[in-house]
Amino acid sequence: MFLNEFREFLSWKKGDAVFLAEANVPPDQMLQYFGDRGTRMNMVLNFFVNPHVFLAMANESPEPLIRSLVQLPMIPENSQWAYFYEIMMSWT
Repeated sequence: MFLNEFREFLSWKKGDAVFLAEANVPPDQMLQYFGDRGTRMNMVLNFFVNPHVFLAMANESPEPLIRSLVQLPMIPENSQWAYFYEIMMSWT
């Protein structure tokens, strides 16, 4: 598949590069972006959790955030979620 080949080339060309996906999909579709054993994307921007972060802050309760985090699939060991950190920092 193209994404696997591109990731392999990127890792060869620039070993410290990160291949980041922006995929606004439900949790049950997120694993396809990481690929088997994390061979596609290094990171996926987690659009699913983001609104729950803001709801948790607005309600001053961690419940919406916890509820969204437990719905996420287990991802490969060499993969990572990306979050909207800069936006959240502007709230403080």
